[in-house]
Amino acid sequence: MCNSEKGIYEINEKIEVNKIPEYEYMYHQILVDKNISVSNLRHLLKGLPLVDVSDGEYIHWLQLDSSALEYVSTHFKISQ
Repeated sequence: MCNSEKGIYEINEKIEVNKIPEYEYMYHQILVDKNISVSNLRHLLKGLPLVDVSDGEYIHWLQLDSSALEYVSTHFKISQ
């Protein structure tokens, strides 16, 4: 569920957020709008970063690591 080193959690639904250990110390407005477009996905699959500033407070850097890129290239045929 968690890459604790990076603080990134995989969840299936919004209710699971309250199970995250840091949850009680965080601001609790949770935006659940789907926000990664096809263009964003293609960008990530090229190994490039996305920067999310939607919360108006922090810059969130999102980028696939080398093992994720290797997994994609091994298991999926990606056309550019």
